Amino acid sequence: MRLIRAAKLAPWAVLFALAACTSSGHHGASDATLTITGAPAAICGTGFGLGRDLPSYDPDGPNAFGAVSGSKGAEPDLCPNGTQPVRVLWDRLAADDPRPWPSDYFTVPANTGTGRQVNLVAGENYGADHILNVAGDFVVEEMNTLDGFSTVASQFVSLTGQLDLAAMGGVPLETSTPEKRVRYVFEGPSAPLFLVNLDPADPPRRGEREGVIAAMLPDGHLVLEPLHGLRAATRYALVLTRDAIGEGGRCVQPSPAYHRLHAGGVDLSAEETTLRERTLGALCDAASVDAGAALSNVALVEPFTTQSELDGLLEVRDQLLATPEPAFTPGSMSVETFDDGPVAAIVRAKFPAPDWRGADRRWTQDPVTGEFVQKGTLNLDVWLHIPSDRTGYTQPYPTAIYLHGLGGDVTDSPSVGRLLAEAGVATIAMSAVGHRNGDPDLNQYDFFNLIEVVLRFDRAFRGIRDNLRQSTIDQLQLLRLAERLRSTGFDAVGPFGVPDLKPGIPMIAYGISMGGVMGTNLVAAAPEVGLGVLNVAGGYLLKIILDSDFFGSLIPFVLDVLAPGREVSEDELALLISVMQTVVDAGDPSNSARHLYAEPLLGAEPRSVLFTQSIPDTVLPNSANEVLFRTLGAPRLAQGVHAISGLADGATPNAGNVSSTITSGLFQYDDYHKEGGGDLVPSTHGGVAFSHEARVQSRAFIRSWLDGLSPLGVPTAAPVILDPFDAGQVAEFGDPAR
Repeated sequence: MRLIRAAKLAPWAVLFALAACTSSGHHGASDATLTITGAPAAICGTGFGLGRDLPSYDPDGPNAFGAVSGSKGAEPDLCPNGTQPVRVLWDRLAADDPRPWPSDYFTVPANTGTGRQVNLVAGENYGADHILNVAGDFVVEEMNTLDGFSTVASQFVSLTGQLDLAAMGGVPLETSTPEKRVRYVFEGPSAPLFLVNLDPADPPRRGEREGVIAAMLPDGHLVLEPLHGLRAATRYALVLTRDAIGEGGRCVQPSPAYHRLHAGGVDLSAEETTLRERTLGALCDAASVDAGAALSNVALVEPFTTQSELDGLLEVRDQLLATPEPAFTPGSMSVETFDDGPVAAIVRAKFPAPDWRGADRRWTQDPVTGEFVQKGTLNLDVWLHIPSDRTGYTQPYPTAIYLHGLGGDVTDSPSVGRLLAEAGVATIAMSAVGHRNGDPDLNQYDFFNLIEVVLRFDRAFRGIRDNLRQSTIDQLQLLRLAERLRSTGFDAVGPFGVPDLKPGIPMIAYGISMGGVMGTNLVAAAPEVGLGVLNVAGGYLLKIILDSDFFGSLIPFVLDVLAPGREVSEDELALLISVMQTVVDAGDPSNSARHLYAEPLLGAEPRSVLFTQSIPDTVLPNSANEVLFRTLGAPRLAQGVHAISGLADGATPNAGNVSSTITSGLFQYDDYHKEGGGDLVPSTHGGVAFSHEARVQSRAFIRSWLDGLSPLGVPTAAPVILDPFDAGQVAEFGDPAR
């Protein structure tokens, strides 16, 4: 049986969820009469939900769904200003377009972490000629294994015309790099477009609104994403109210099918009555928790459930921790020493790492026990960089794990080994999944599973997800190896008799690019890591492909293969990418971000983290950086580069902005000096971490954290994030490089 690791698993919550599933699988309203202003008792009644019969409906009732005086509940043909309304396109029984998307309409009750399972069936609940079936049928097969939808991926509503997002009160998105089209932020109690938490198993957060970032694509397609990543295994609703404004001042109304369904009446078909019962619970739930979602004022309430994101990773982590602590493979160790420079020696060896991917390149569960199946053990390369006392620091040294970027491998580690040695820190490194063939180009294709994608394998995107998850498990195994070396007094470098590595204190995670992506997952999952330096990282991984100049060049080729001869529209591509992201989601760092310090996972303490951003970034786009940063909630530290919507601003030097011992922040670079001097140069994705300023900043952050640890490794003071361009701050806090 799978372990569910959410606070929502109190026994009463489980009973509530099971009871809700007896009625079309939806959570119902509470037993209390709904009394929120504008929530019509004529529809929601008393004790609606939990499998009870729908109350009778009076179309002349004063609170009827969208009722207009004297109209018996009918929608007017024209707006009050005499124009044609913009209507939401919603007709689930037409079985053509799956938008509005996502939706619990495309789920069925199941014995899963959420009680749901995605169930998209071409020709039944969406069209056989839809792009999701033509180009993404294999992705849909993968998505049908999930227990919900993405926490970060784009969402979609189609309408008969364009919305005027600016007139609706949307604020232009502040972002580090101009995007292809202007997007607008909606947040606050008066927003006509929002997401709301409807989950009865999470009472403290039920009714919380989440803002959205929205844009209009051609032909009336509204695309939006959460301003901050949503919570996993949680029921939400997308709400569009009639306070929305169409182009030309047109009003916004529900679709005729939506209005007919929820206005009720004796002429509904049996299929319509079933669908009405299925969807009306969400309408009443939304009205009961948010006055802005009063039934008389909504154009759309679309419920959906996010998937259980980290459960699988944490289950496999527990299986890993039940195995013996690893050691170097006998006979595999060699030591290379250096007479100058900050590194005294590089120790190269191999170590055993349990593998849950196997030949089919994805994690699978035993059909009887539900446990993930270990499919073998790999013998992986490890490099350990031990500092020299020439740095001014002496043994034993603290330990950091280095996480390389896309296309790299363990052979990239000497540059970071030298950087961290200058701060008196030893570095241990390995190659991530898909990066063990020695060819940087093949590494990129392998990690993102591009061959399986173009061949339409029904495991292609789960393969990407599990590349990320298995990489985290391998890195956890490497940390276990480091802990064994530390605790057993590993001593490969003189002065002999003094251990090389310092035991009993937390370790450090240092990642660059894809290493920052993987590092976010690792820091969240590894209680033994106390500090993270994560450079040019990002979330919403498929956005990297969609928005990146580097990866975006692959899109036309992939579309030609997946949908030959078909011209794929912008909205179709965006929907296809969103569905792909849904499959990858459980490996996406956006779902780990909140667990770095705001909500540490069981057994972990809050960690201090420093993120850096390159502006612009043509490899890992700033739009993807900012998804991660907003979900993390770290402040953008003042340097006057670019504001980011959804992030607070902070000042430098910054220490203790999370708590008395925890510091978190994002620092932006649009230029820097290369190490060794010279003029300022424009920032690049690959250059930031090795710039003079970033080296000064990361070393100061690391050393101030180490200096604040008690002899037992407990933080007693917060580390400092300084502005490395400010000579006064550098002089005050010092550059620890010796």
